[in-house]
Amino acid sequence: MEPEAQGKGRLLPAILAASALAALLLVMAAGTGAGPGISPDSVVYIDAARHFAAGEGPLATDAHGDTRLVTTWPPLFPALLGFGTLLGLEPATAALLLNAWSHAALALLVGLLAWRCSGKAGAGAVAAWLVAVAPRAVNYASWVLTESLFLALTAGALLVLVGWLREGGWRRPAGAGLLVALACMQRYAGYAWLAALPLWILMQPGRAMRERVRAAAVFVGAALPLPLLWRVVIWASQSRLDSRSGTVGLPTWLHVKSLGHSISTWLVPETSPMPLRAAVALLAAGAMLTGAVYVVRRRADPSMAPGLLLLIVGGCYALLVAVTVVFLDRALQPEPRIVLPMLPLALVALAWTHSALRGRMRWAGFALVVLLGVGSLARSVWLVTELRDGLGYSSPEYRDSPTLKAALEQPGPLYASNPQPLILRGVPARALPLDGTIEYLMPLGVSPWPDTAQARRELREKLAEGGCVVWFNRDGRVDELKAELDLVTLAAYDDGELLVGRQAQARK
Repeated sequence: MEPEAQGKGRLLPAILAASALAALLLVMAAGTGAGPGISPDSVVYIDAARHFAAGEGPLATDAHGDTRLVTTWPPLFPALLGFGTLLGLEPATAALLLNAWSHAALALLVGLLAWRCSGKAGAGAVAAWLVAVAPRAVNYASWVLTESLFLALTAGALLVLVGWLREGGWRRPAGAGLLVALACMQRYAGYAWLAALPLWILMQPGRAMRERVRAAAVFVGAALPLPLLWRVVIWASQSRLDSRSGTVGLPTWLHVKSLGHSISTWLVPETSPMPLRAAVALLAAGAMLTGAVYVVRRRADPSMAPGLLLLIVGGCYALLVAVTVVFLDRALQPEPRIVLPMLPLALVALAWTHSALRGRMRWAGFALVVLLGVGSLARSVWLVTELRDGLGYSSPEYRDSPTLKAALEQPGPLYASNPQPLILRGVPARALPLDGTIEYLMPLGVSPWPDTAQARRELREKLAEGGCVVWFNRDGRVDELKAELDLVTLAAYDDGELLVGRQAQARK
């Protein structure tokens, strides 16, 4: 448990600093071209950030063009972006800077965590570098998404709590609790850490029961109030604790394939042949299960306490995802973004295991680590070149869209086949009531209208008085829409059309 003597580990600070710098530069390089990637979730964060900056709180634009409290996502990330907006930054730019520094902090914290867990400076160096150049971590840090700061907060909480094993007292549990509270305000996945860390504290045999109970109570007392207050706010505004609806059903084969795919992308590109990805997923999952069995069998050994911490956290997070799939959100798949919180835990365990190898096995492990490090760096550099052109709503398709540019110049209400590109630019566009349209502020693909056919009839009457329909990505459905809503083409472009009501156009 004790780290190596200072003389043996004197290179570790330099390696940690270099890893953090590499992490920072990779993300900044990815986002300094067209800006960070912007997904549908990102639009909500950016929209909410503007409302935060205006002093209105965690509000965002729904499918009806109205503002409503955002409860599907916690408020910390858009609040921080809103603070950046007050400082003169665009929300997307603030997100890029926040994520870049968070990814750098993650590399540093994971390296320190591996060092503290194993007592070996080499383990810290390996873990820091592998997480800094991990393609999945770099990818999500380069989008306007919440993962990077969340991972940094949870890694910091684990690092602080591991120190409690040596020092005892109440300050470290309190500090870890505050970090977990912030993690819960960044992503609801933080509840797994809220449950796992006091459980681990109570399971430490080297401490008196009274000390363990006091430390666990201090942790919970520091971690619980903030997420509990947020739940009270949700209840007061919606008369429910969560925006999801109750469901019951076992995971399907699709969930299993999605999980295997997500694990495989830690090591090989998504475009790799299916047999290769399946083999990698099985090997990685097998290695993690083997490590879990080893830790459980030696759980009474004090040197296994950090390993037990990693195992309990990983188990609680896996249980949280499983419960969400089975009881709350059947549409949720364990995609790479959902599985990403397991990656830092796995890398700490890998570095720890490598530091314990001896003889030929150590050289074989060294070759594997070098291969992973070089391969991950190469993949991340290639990924950076792809991200620089922009992805999602920052891609050329939307940056240079003539339909979008023309729509932004239209007076009056706008109704769009996809209102998010307009909302991203500060225009509260409304969604067209089409079959399959979802409310982005709600999970499970909830429709914004109880009856879409009735909503279209009402929209036809509104468009007869005025307004403009923005149709992106021209296809055959636009002709059906014209006939049903009595629309005529105001302007046509390669990527869409602007439509207005026939009666409203005739009056002009």
